[in-house]
Amino acid sequence: MAVDERKQQPMRQRLIEPVYREIGERIRAARLQRGLTQAALAAKIGHARLSVNAMETARQRVQVHTLYEIARWLDVPIAALLPSES
Repeated sequence: MAVDERKQQPMRQRLIEPVYREIGERIRAARLQRGLTQAALAAKIGHARLSVNAMETARQRVQVHTLYEIARWLDVPIAALLPSES
């Protein structure tokens, strides 16, 4: 994203994006630790592989109920997928 575009982006959106990036990174790390492909996780949660890819790369925001399903199938507490408060 060009610097000019970032200046035009609303402040709220600039603050939210890092949160979804971190959630996506944590989903990906937990998925890989379990030895699952994006396609395998997608099948378990009832989504398309491209949807899982979009969540992991923060191009799609993860809905709360989907995050619970992901945590359940990855056998991690939902808190493990959320950014820390620090």
